[in-house]
Amino acid sequence: IIGDSTAANWASGFYPLTGWGQVLRHFFTSSVVIENKALSARSAKSFYNDHWAPIREGLEPGDYVFIQFGINDANSDDPERYSDPFTTFQDYLTLFVEETQAKGAYPVLLTTVRRNAWNFTVPPTLYDAYHDYPVATRQLAGELQVPLIDLDQLSVPLMESLGPDYTGPFMYLVLDTAEYTAYPTGKTDNVHFQEMGAIEVARLVTESIADFGYDTVMNKLIPFIKPVYEVAVKTNFPEGAIITRTAGYPEGTPVTIKARLDPAYDLLEWQDESGNPVCNDDRYTFTMRNKALSFTAVLDDDPVPDCSGEYNGSAYIDDCGDCVEGNTGFLPCCITLHNDTFK
Repeated sequence: IIGDSTAANWASGFYPLTGWGQVLRHFFTSSVVIENKALSARSAKSFYNDHWAPIREGLEPGDYVFIQFGINDANSDDPERYSDPFTTFQDYLTLFVEETQAKGAYPVLLTTVRRNAWNFTVPPTLYDAYHDYPVATRQLAGELQVPLIDLDQLSVPLMESLGPDYTGPFMYLVLDTAEYTAYPTGKTDNVHFQEMGAIEVARLVTESIADFGYDTVMNKLIPFIKPVYEVAVKTNFPEGAIITRTAGYPEGTPVTIKARLDPAYDLLEWQDESGNPVCNDDRYTFTMRNKALSFTAVLDDDPVPDCSGEYNGSAYIDDCGDCVEGNTGFLPCCITLHNDTFK
């Protein structure tokens, strides 16, 4: 994989920041070796000039080179990275393609994934943030007759079906204060993915490969795609939280489910399909097994506990300032019998 920061590997100190190339391996058997050479802040021009030669020389017949650029290519103030979409940008992509083919390897072009940027429409629609670069990639793939994985187009129905309230905090690096250790003040990054967003993109890549059954080059990869198993996610109060969507994951994939709560609700716990509690935090991470799983976010619609700390409890502070009734075992200090009050 060659590309920019949206595909690159990120160190654990930046977690949950993750590139889609970093997690693509979970979707394939160990027979497929994925070398992720994508690097942050690179354009097609800067990657070709500074990093491509040793990668090209290491290619062997039968290798695949997945090529994704377009995010950093548009900065006209940076001559080291800028390229015009329908001239020099396509020229550099053509060099990647032809030099890969000269080594007996197979080039695959990928368009950029849409940014988490939205038009003010009803319902909201995704803004075409990268403009002509995915168009140029799409056009060039047709001219050179090489496979195209059109993440620009594939990401639109996925993200628009989920909406902006989901895509930011569940896919992109839009984080609350102290949600993750590496970002104590939170983060608003609408370009890069958190781990679950990277997995969503890797799924799009894999599903696109699976659709190439007619292609004698791409269909060689299909037998090595691992099966996915559904993780069903639900809640007892659908209006009380936005929760991780139900989706399929291959065995061994790190999966994080979370609930983004409405202030009027509180998360009591996550329960598995047997009703056993597995976590009482907003976020629960586990490694996917080779079977379908189900989790429920159990919410409370009265998030303020009574004075004894019990949710939906009936204990209260009496006239003497004590917590009584409910599960406390104490009677109130003032009791009215007939017309007399006793303390």
